[in-house]
Amino acid sequence: MRSPLTLALAALTLLATGAAALNKLPPPGEEEVVHEIRPVTIWVVDADDEPVASAEVRLHPLRDDLRGTVRGERITDGLGIATFEEVPVGRWAVSVRGENHRNDGVEFDVSPTGEPPLIEVPLNGRGRVMGRVIDADGQPVEGLHVVARRDLASERGFRVLDFHTWDRTDAEGFFELSGLLEGNHTIIAWTHGNEEYEGLRNQSAVEVQISAQRMTTVLDEPFQVRRREEIAIWGQVIDTGGNPVEGAEITLLRSDGS
Repeated sequence: MRSPLTLALAALTLLATGAAALNKLPPPGEEEVVHEIRPVTIWVVDADDEPVASAEVRLHPLRDDLRGTVRGERITDGLGIATFEEVPVGRWAVSVRGENHRNDGVEFDVSPTGEPPLIEVPLNGRGRVMGRVIDADGQPVEGLHVVARRDLASERGFRVLDFHTWDRTDAEGFFELSGLLEGNHTIIAWTHGNEEYEGLRNQSAVEVQISAQRMTTVLDEPFQVRRREEIAIWGQVIDTGGNPVEGAEITLLRSDGS
């Protein structure tokens, strides 16, 4: 529960940001556009509603003419608060990143009237997913990244998948993703850019739903990845007349089509 002191200090911080103002901001086009601006306070909390300090906070405009009007990030203080002093009126999204969690799923409106916005953003929740990663021979894979990507239904007009949390497998190949917010998540054995392993088709990702009725999921089957093999293949491409063909693109497919 939030302490009275925390609530009082948060309210004082919000009041200290001041009232609405008019200001000229850099336009998306060649002509200057006058935007009405207001302060916006972001309050980042954890699963127990306690403030999260040192989180990175960014604002993203959901209207084309607001692009570029708010730049840079803010870092939350000891009360979990980050303030943007000059935010144009309109619809915005906020992204918050902590030590091993991220939340891009909060959208809000900045109105020209009423109190300046105070937006509460939960950085993590109480959901957990546990599982294991093995190689094609059934041996545990150590040190591989496993990520949870949250599928957000957004007014932004496109599908948003954010990396909500992540972990590395231990010596036995086990991982635990904790602090998941409620919603649909894709759990992925992340081999992208990995020089040692690559994912097996349909065996390195799974869909999981976190809800109040089911906060913990233990995956029934382990993820399978394959150790990359260095091989060399030589050959020649010729046309129907037996002449060499220069610049042909060669694609190597496995028997499973990958």
